[in-house]
Formats: sequence, structure tokens, C-alpha cells
Amino acid sequence: EPREVIDHPLPGRISGRGVLLARFGDGDEGLLVAIVHLSLGASSRMSQLGFIAELLHDHKHAVLMGDFNCPIDRPEMDALFRQTRLQPPECVVNTFPSWRPQRAIDHILIGDGLSCSGACA
Repeated sequence: EPREVIDHPLPGRISGRGVLLARFGDGDEGLLVAIVHLSLGASSRMSQLGFIAELLHDHKHAVLMGDFNCPIDRPEMDALFRQTRLQPPECVVNTFPSWRPQRAIDHILIGDGLSCSGACA
């Protein structure tokens, strides 16, 4: 059961986007899980990911997942990786559109204190 759940509104020209943050455990060994649905525009995503980076910046046990509305190799994603301990995924999985996925815009990112196995199988 999470110790705390906070729904943070994200910056952007159109309101309504947010990041849901759940904390499990305490201190450096605690786990942070964040769920997002980012904007379509690159500049809005950049400010949203900057806000998220402030929330997750030094947490080695963090998970950030959701609809990023962009591929992993975008400049705004590079900025997120530089400002946090989140790591790029080991493989890319196409997720959009759901009926015949051709683009990878939904991601699960984990901090460098966590490991993932079997994601690329």
C-alpha cells in the first residue's frame, strides 16, 4: 500500500495533464512510482518533463511510466535522463496506434537502482 499518493498538475498551455506520484516505503530505499500522460507539443513536454525531473531527480528507486506522446530519442527525453537517475529502456516497443502499433510513444523508465528482466523478450 502506498505511503502517499499525490496528483500533481503539469505545466502546459492546456490544463488537465498531470503526474500521479505514489511513494512506497521511506528514505533512499523507498520506491517512487509516477504515471503520466504528456502533451503533444515538444515545448510543453519539455516543461512537463522538467517538472517531473524535479520530483524524481535523485531517486535511484523510481519508475516513470505512461503516454509520453514522443519517441525515446527526443531532446526532451534526453534532458529528463540528464536530470534524473532514470535510464533509457533497453528496447523499444511500438504502442501506437493500439490496433497496429507503429510508433513507440508509451514508455516505462526505471531508475539506476532498479533492474528489469524479460522486457525485451
